[in-house]
Amino acid sequence: MRNLWPWPSVSITKLWVMAWMLFGTGVMLAGCAAWISSPLTLIGRTEPPTQVQENEPKHPLVGTPVPSATVVRLEDGEEVALSGVGAGQVRLVNFWATWCPPCKEEMPELEALYQSGLLVIGLDLDEPPELVSDFVAEIGITYPVYIFPQDDAVPIYRLLGIPTTWLVGADDTIQEVWVGKITRQDVQDALKSLEED
Repeated sequence: MRNLWPWPSVSITKLWVMAWMLFGTGVMLAGCAAWISSPLTLIGRTEPPTQVQENEPKHPLVGTPVPSATVVRLEDGEEVALSGVGAGQVRLVNFWATWCPPCKEEMPELEALYQSGLLVIGLDLDEPPELVSDFVAEIGITYPVYIFPQDDAVPIYRLLGIPTTWLVGADDTIQEVWVGKITRQDVQDALKSLEED
């Protein structure tokens, strides 16, 4: 009787093992693709900042005090608590990195807000101070810049991506969180709402 199985040297058991391996590889690749496209990866976002709808939950840090985690001042390398930087003042805290295009695009807007009298604090994502200094000089940022450890990005700052910007009230609590590139108008609207409350 002729063998109808086209691969006489391969058993059905081996084929089942190979099929499961291929299936597992497919699942892993799909998972990796989902992770890469996830907002949890700290990749610069080009879409407008997320707007929280009335019935949606706010960012988990809204209404909480500014964390007292340690950051390093770019100017002199001194370690300070973020909660003490600009304490008692309304301020913006902006998380960014030199490799993030939308971060770079919004910096002139942030600089204009700083020049108009609003305290802006830049927080770079754990890059070498020399690199950050050169970048700041090239862009023309005059607002204070600090560097924070990448290990703090999610557990302390709850970053979903960069750029991320906080509006902090004079009571040192986080009033608003934007994920994505912002404009002066976004901030001015939020400041107006803050004054009305």
